[in-house]
Amino acid sequence: MNAVGKTNLLNSYIENVFLERYTPTTFEEYINNRIFDNKPVNFHMIDTSGQEVFDHIRPFCYPQTDLFLICFSLIDPASLKNVWKKWYPEVRTHCPNTPVLLIGTKLDLVEDKVILKNLTEQKRTPITYRQGLAMRKKIGAVDYLECSALSPNQFEMDFDEAIVLSQKCKKPKPWNLKFFYRCCLY
Repeated sequence: MNAVGKTNLLNSYIENVFLERYTPTTFEEYINNRIFDNKPVNFHMIDTSGQEVFDHIRPFCYPQTDLFLICFSLIDPASLKNVWKKWYPEVRTHCPNTPVLLIGTKLDLVEDKVILKNLTEQKRTPITYRQGLAMRKKIGAVDYLECSALSPNQFEMDFDEAIVLSQKCKKPKPWNLKFFYRCCLY
């Protein structure tokens, strides 16, 4: 699952930067300090590669993860299939009780005429909101969001809501006072 928009989403959310050119990611860490629920919180986000060559490395990022963000591209139906066939099983194998947030990326391209023409030529269509909700239900995600890296403010509001939901689904860890919040993206 490559080029679904994870890295641009993180760059947009944390640094307010949209990268025009795609650069494959192997492993990137992002730290974001902010106020959440009237407390200072350190968000530690890990962007991992979807390439098979890294399948044995990704699980080293999993321990102590508070929330998994499983992303797929709204303009790539195969990426939604990968949620069910690859990412959800991988996350559940290693962290069966950690909440998952399902995110459809590239919302800004769903109505792009060139993209739609290419999809039509391939006898494919963009993923609908209803399809995203169905996958959310199928994998038991705490929420489903659709977003664009071009609109980081909307994603920030949605992401904050998802964090609240994920915390309601978790048993508190006595050592974790929620000054540190760790997310992994797939």
